[in-house]
Amino acid sequence: MTDILLEVSHLDAGYEDKIVLQNVSISIKRNDFIGVIGPNGGGKTTFLKVITGELKPLSGNIGFYKNGELTQNMSIGYMSQKSLIDPRFPIEAGQVVMSGLIDGSKTIFRPGKAARLKVKDVMARMGIGAFFHRPVANLSGGEFQKVLLARAVVSDPQILLLDEPDTYLDATAQNEFYRYLEILNEDMAIVLVSHDIGMISPLVKSIACINRTLHYHPGNKISEQILGVYSCPVELVTHGTVPHRVLKTHQK
Repeated sequence: MTDILLEVSHLDAGYEDKIVLQNVSISIKRNDFIGVIGPNGGGKTTFLKVITGELKPLSGNIGFYKNGELTQNMSIGYMSQKSLIDPRFPIEAGQVVMSGLIDGSKTIFRPGKAARLKVKDVMARMGIGAFFHRPVANLSGGEFQKVLLARAVVSDPQILLLDEPDTYLDATAQNEFYRYLEILNEDMAIVLVSHDIGMISPLVKSIACINRTLHYHPGNKISEQILGVYSCPVELVTHGTVPHRVLKTHQK
């Protein structure tokens, strides 16, 4: 129990009269690296929003733990699928990362020397230290994604939630991005939502399929049989002499 950071029990969640998630239960432990897969509209983003507190559950419980004891506060980093920051807005990359240190309980945030050094250190370790004073409008899509990741981890969260963070990354940038996630996983639990099973399977330690409810698989090996057992209608990508896709046959 002392390894558990977050426990979700019999959770129902949705919007207005529409239930998106039903009877979801899962525990997130220290250094977990959970890959979340599932069809569009299955509830993956909703699941993350409930954990962050952005969306209140309709029923069920969410408990945060520290050293085996329930706690009210949990440091959570979140990189959403769509950034609320307009890349055309006149703001520097360092300022974006700095916003990850804002304490919501305070009305005024005045970053000091320690905060600036923290931001510069995180950006340097991610290979974007040179972007500190660069306007985000001058960044590529992949560079901007790295800035958003730096913002999500600058506060040293215990749990890092990522909603399809590789959307704007090319193959080289993806590899660099995922290597950094492996390093981060040494200090925090990671929950990664992705549509690319083939890419995340070697990276994650376990997999959760969300399709209205949640099915947890303790390993990272995914096969058509597993997807069938968990009622997870997603594409299974394989590799051969000629790159190809094998699509699961869905039956009603």
